[in-house]
Amino acid sequence: MFGLKGGAVGVPRWILVFRVLQLFFAILIIALTAYALSVYDGGPAKPALIAALIIGILTIIPVLILITPLHIAQRKIYDPSIALLLELGALLFWLGAFAALASYHDVFSGYGRSEIFAFLGGDECRMCRSAWRAGVASTVFAALEFLLFLFTTLIFVYYFHHHIAGTTPHGIPIRSGRHNTHHTSSTTGTTATHHSLPQNNTATNDYEMSPTTTHTTTNDNSSHPGNPNYSVPSPPATGGYGGSEAPTSSGPNTGSYYGKGL
Repeated sequence: MFGLKGGAVGVPRWILVFRVLQLFFAILIIALTAYALSVYDGGPAKPALIAALIIGILTIIPVLILITPLHIAQRKIYDPSIALLLELGALLFWLGAFAALASYHDVFSGYGRSEIFAFLGGDECRMCRSAWRAGVASTVFAALEFLLFLFTTLIFVYYFHHHIAGTTPHGIPIRSGRHNTHHTSSTTGTTATHHSLPQNNTATNDYEMSPTTTHTTTNDNSSHPGNPNYSVPSPPATGGYGGSEAPTSSGPNTGSYYGKGL
């Protein structure tokens, strides 16, 4: 579906599950950081919150749009080399966002204690504590986003390597026209050889085992009874039609055409 060599890089479909998770956590981080910034401008963690907010927006537009070409309009602008660079860029940015949020919330961890906001009292105290907790939650989700992009980047690099090398990775069927043509030609050639050999052998055996008999028909009307020139053939001078004795003209008791008389 996806893919420096040009064309689409074949990756398994289950990678879309991780894309959906990346989109979900990016939206969640945008919401949490925006809420934290809305309360007293985010307090001392404001720089880290702003950075996480911007990275979350860039993750949705344009990173996920350009690296996940599901629609035909996305496929027209999709390029595998740009997708690889965006994967690596998102990975590094989320690493930086997670490190910044974690550092700011660790340095200013005292601001998260309830007694710090005691002088505000009432609703403002609850809002400040909620904003701080939102910042902490965005730190955790930024770490998860970094791990998701780390995994998808490694997967994409693996299949991109096979795409460059022209080999087929495990779990992806052969879709290249070149491989399919070669496979079909080999199969067709093998099948043709397999079927032609028995026919040749059969024809040879039939030729050797069954001699050809030629029937010659002679159109001779002289032997036909309706021919005026037809005459009854005379018996041979010696012997009869299958006998060894010639017929005699003696009486019925002295001999016959078939042999001795009775």
